[in-house]
Amino acid sequence: MSAGSERLADYPFHHAALGEFEFRSGRHETAREHFQAALGLARNSMERRFFDQRVSACERGDMRRGYYERYWERVLDLWREFRRAEVQHSRADRR
Repeated sequence: MSAGSERLADYPFHHAALGEFEFRSGRHETAREHFQAALGLARNSMERRFFDQRVSACERGDMRRGYYERYWERVLDLWREFRRAEVQHSRADRR
């Protein structure tokens, strides 16, 4: 296993992303396993609550798309902001 793979294995949102893909593909049991792995790696109460809700959704086979779509859209927005700031910082360093 590479160092990058080991880091991902310890990152709860890696497991959550895998769970989300499985869930949206209709494989709720596999998704539940991924979300339970994420729950075991959660670093705070908000993450635990979110992953616990996803485990429950898998058990119900419930999508509740509105809430989760907004959540993941926000995560992606934050990631894009981070990347933009990182690029700007990198350009400023080259000057």
